[in-house]
Amino acid sequence: MRGRCPVWVLDEDPLRRETTLEALRKVECVSLESTPVSNLKDDMGIGGCVVYFTQGIANSSALSLVPKLAERLNFVICVPSGSPEWGLATSCRLLLAGATEVIDAPPGLVLERIQQRVGSAAQSVLAAQAEQESLQRMMAKVGFAGRSSAIMNLFRIVRRVSSLSDLPVLITGETGTGKELLALAIHLMDSKRSRHPFVPVNCAALPDQLSESELFGHQKGAFTGAERERAGLLRSAEGGVLFLDEIGELSTGLQGKLLRVLQDRNVRSVGADREVGINVRVIAATHRHLDEMVAIGSFREDLFHRLNVLSLHIPPLRERAADIQPLVQFFVEKYRELWHPKETPAIGWDFIQALERSTLPGNARQIENVVRRAVLHWHGNGPLSLGHLPPEIWQEISAFSEASQCSEKPCSQAGETLESSAIKYLKGHGWNLPDAVRYLESLMVREALNATGGNQSKAARLLGITPRSVYNKLHRYCSP
Repeated sequence: MRGRCPVWVLDEDPLRRETTLEALRKVECVSLESTPVSNLKDDMGIGGCVVYFTQGIANSSALSLVPKLAERLNFVICVPSGSPEWGLATSCRLLLAGATEVIDAPPGLVLERIQQRVGSAAQSVLAAQAEQESLQRMMAKVGFAGRSSAIMNLFRIVRRVSSLSDLPVLITGETGTGKELLALAIHLMDSKRSRHPFVPVNCAALPDQLSESELFGHQKGAFTGAERERAGLLRSAEGGVLFLDEIGELSTGLQGKLLRVLQDRNVRSVGADREVGINVRVIAATHRHLDEMVAIGSFREDLFHRLNVLSLHIPPLRERAADIQPLVQFFVEKYRELWHPKETPAIGWDFIQALERSTLPGNARQIENVVRRAVLHWHGNGPLSLGHLPPEIWQEISAFSEASQCSEKPCSQAGETLESSAIKYLKGHGWNLPDAVRYLESLMVREALNATGGNQSKAARLLGITPRSVYNKLHRYCSP
């Protein structure tokens, strides 16, 4: 396995640090560093593992370091230093704080256990890095940029789903999240079907009178204007994939015919006397909630269950802010060749930060349009900055800032609890419950914004609502 895993030994005792390093030099695939805990740097050992000799474990400061380490490292291995009686409760506290493992062994066996655990941890880290690189290459191949855990986990599932060549897939997600790209990724990674056609169909754009003919084909003379035989989109995808985008827009009649095709793997073209066997994988996508459509009778329940064998959901971009920068970089590289083939614009921090604070209802497609416009208007004078963004982004951020800082905002007095503030408001406003609920809602939205430094997306995640809802609530409560 290529590369080495960084391993840090944290201990205030210099002799014990050196003894531990000497033992770990026998472990393959690691690069070693050590430092007293008091000299620990914030940028230490990203992506590696740490052996932490805890000092005075009963002291809260020793425990408080563990979650900080767990945020930055793959493995946190805690080892006792001092008392020979480690204690089960202490081990539990360390595990709850974020330690991956607690080594509780007799003094003569501690170094051996550390060697074993660090060796195993290093192999796991390097394997995870290799898998991450493989996923990134796969994503780049289909033009899907991102690094958030949500997207990486999604593509891990895609890798498994792609090999199940004969099963239908249902992809859900908001408009602009990249549902067709995900379907294409499934097709390209399918060793059985990747050499055959990928046929995308926008169900919302199928002509009403000719939609059956478009999908299933027709015989010559089957209807007025049918001057020649047509195979139809299903048969044109033979051996490959038929991608039905916005499947929720398909008419009820066509839903029944599509169900029959999925069940029998046969298709009958308009005007034909017999069915013809087909070998096609169907991948459907929608931004609508098909289960809700089933409940009201606008989508067939049997077709929903037939399509929903393998389901994938792409989260909206506002829920994965970590993907915004790689998406911007991807589209800058894509479009700079059109206007600036010899120079790639740098990307300013304010350009990224503004997009991270926006609700981006158009998701990745909106990012693409914003970047394309910015690159078009870039003239080589510095990085892409706030000034290269469209006015609607400025307006959203400006309006949000004004709403969150409005002077006539409801607030509780210093020392008041939420309960006492609510009772005080009720008494002062005639015990009007709807008004009190709105007042408390505004307090909680503000508190979430304060806790996240004014970041709309983070506040929304804390509250379990969308960034657009946060924005709307502030406007409702604070706008003049």
